[in-house]
Amino acid sequence: MNHGCLPSRVRRRLQVVVGLCVLSCATLAGAQEAPACRTDALQAPSTLARRLAAMALAEHERMGGALINEQGALVQTGLAEAERDPITGSAWPAWRLVWSYWESAGVGLPADDDAPTAVKRVALVDTPWSAVFISHVMRTAGLSDAQFRFSATHQAYVRAAFASHAAKARGEATTYAYRACDAWATPPRVGDVLCSTRAPDDDVDSFASLGLTLLWRALSMHCELVVEQDSAHIGLVGGNVAQTVVLRRMALQTNGSGLLWPAYGTAFHLQQALTAKALPPQGGVQQLWPPTHLSQQSWSVLLQLRPEMAAETP
Repeated sequence: MNHGCLPSRVRRRLQVVVGLCVLSCATLAGAQEAPACRTDALQAPSTLARRLAAMALAEHERMGGALINEQGALVQTGLAEAERDPITGSAWPAWRLVWSYWESAGVGLPADDDAPTAVKRVALVDTPWSAVFISHVMRTAGLSDAQFRFSATHQAYVRAAFASHAAKARGEATTYAYRACDAWATPPRVGDVLCSTRAPDDDVDSFASLGLTLLWRALSMHCELVVEQDSAHIGLVGGNVAQTVVLRRMALQTNGSGLLWPAYGTAFHLQQALTAKALPPQGGVQQLWPPTHLSQQSWSVLLQLRPEMAAETP
């Protein structure tokens, strides 16, 4: 059937039906794959995971060591993306290092490479580069185009992780390095990538709604790499946070589950879950956190590094 001959109203309805069918299949596959998310979360970080973490932490140090603590406060600033000040251990200015992330990621540049320095610096301020930073780390660690969707937008590689998640659950082979897991049901570990939606899409704040929405449109997102982990905390490194590369520390639940505190989320069902649990070690509750809390976001999906990637990546 030539769908182009159908009235636009009918075509839209057909697209909705097809989308729901795809969603149903993906949901069933995801339900089968969820145990793998929880099981693999218990494994020790692979060599690749540790390499990713070391690279991200090195970039964090070079950009001045900005830190967001567990209470969501920026307690230490770093070098800003367009600054001329030299980075740690080099004569390179900070703007040149951020420009190199674009070059390394292979996803285009925010301005012509032969443009004047002033134009490049303005372009770095005006063009989001948080996904570029993640792509740079993945590329530098040795991941191939088949193993990671290098992109200047987070939603591109998150969508690829959902597809990998569903394919693996169906028993199909996949070369993609990550699977998509529910951020509130899967303990994060070193090498994983924690993602949230952000305005104007921060109302898409659950794993299921994110997977559904990505079936038919792009989303504004932010992701950071897990670089540290112990029984009570994780540390994440992300780019283009407070105009620099930041280390963010977040607390885990004290019940031994290894899961994030629900207070870091913004969804109502997470607020309800918090009231049924003991208070965080800091003694704070979500209702008392100020609106300036930098870690209270619409976190929804954890991209889990598949353990078999340790053997597939040099």
